[in-house]
This record gives sequence, C-alpha cells and structure tokens, in this order.
Amino acid sequence: MIRKTAHIALSLLLLISTAGISMTRHYCSDILISVSVYSEAEPCCDGENGCCNNETEIYQIQDDFAAGEYQNIEQIRDFSILYTLSLVQFYFEPVSDSYTDYHIPEPPPPPSQREFLSQIQTYLC
Repeated sequence: MIRKTAHIALSLLLLISTAGISMTRHYCSDILISVSVYSEAEPCCDGENGCCNNETEIYQIQDDFAAGEYQNIEQIRDFSILYTLSLVQFYFEPVSDSYTDYHIPEPPPPPSQREFLSQIQTYLC
C-alpha cells in the first residue's frame, strides 16, 4: 500500500514539475500584496497611479526525458568486451573432478489396490 501511494505521489510530482507552475505576484510600492498560482494576482487598486506591478514566474523542468541513441559509446564497447570475456570464461572453465554426490531418495512405492480404492471412494453419512 505504501509503495503504491509513493508511486502515485512521485508520478504526480513528475507531471506537475514537467508541466510547470506559473506564479504571479502583485506588488504595490515594493510591498507584496497578493500571490496567485495558475492565475493573475488580484490588484490592490486600479493601477492608474503607476505604483503597482505584477511579476510572473514559471517554474518548470527543462530536461527532456527521452532516451537518446547510444549516448556513451565507450560504455557500450566496455560492456561488449566484458560480456565476451565472461562467455569465454564460462565455456572454457576447467572441469573440476571434485563434485558433491547428492543423495536422491527413492520414491515411495505405489499404493496397493485396496488403499487406492479407499482413497477414491466417497462415504455418505
């Protein structure tokens, strides 16, 4: 339950951060009067005297989350070399003469005809 909640919360956080948040602040004579998110801030006056101003800031992640093709060729080359070496080591590893002999127990004998018939019968009471 906690894992599902965390996944939903992180998905919402990623969605909000990539879509962006716009925040508008209304100042009157360098004094913050109102703040609004996703809309215009309410002015304190009609703005005729020129003492008021609005500032809008947009907070957004600028990263592109699409995977590019072969971003680091050297890592791929190193991986292919290591993969080839591990295959060579696996196939040409010397065979050891010491091995563990595992004891596999004999299976139980099959049930007798009497036991078999008693297992498949139904008893009505």
